[in-house]
Amino acid sequence: MRVIDVQFLSFREVHISRLIGEVGVYVIWDSDSQSRPRYIGEGEILSRFSAHNKRKGVTFKGSWDGYIGFIESTDGPVLKKDMAKIVECLLLQVAKETNRIPSGNRHPGSVSKVGKWCKKGQVRLNVRGL
Repeated sequence: MRVIDVQFLSFREVHISRLIGEVGVYVIWDSDSQSRPRYIGEGEILSRFSAHNKRKGVTFKGSWDGYIGFIESTDGPVLKKDMAKIVECLLLQVAKETNRIPSGNRHPGSVSKVGKWCKKGQVRLNVRGL
């Protein structure tokens, strides 16, 4: 069984120095978000935040709030990136099932990555901090 451990902290709880080079998942609410987040994403967090700020088609309004999910793994950056993609995909699936799809997400996440991991056996996701 493969295990993915992820700990979520609010933006307010995270010092920016912890984000340098950090790969994980994130949930962004902006000033227009009410019952659903604006965006759920994954990747190298600081570079992804910068890319979102410049991205055409998705506009973030006002200040941002949200959560960062830190993947707790010592398996190296490639495997950690895979884990982040799986967590993002599962968060988007939960959002779909609960009618909370973020307005900024155009794709359902890396469904193929989840499938590849599941072909090798069960995957357990341990979530803390929400």
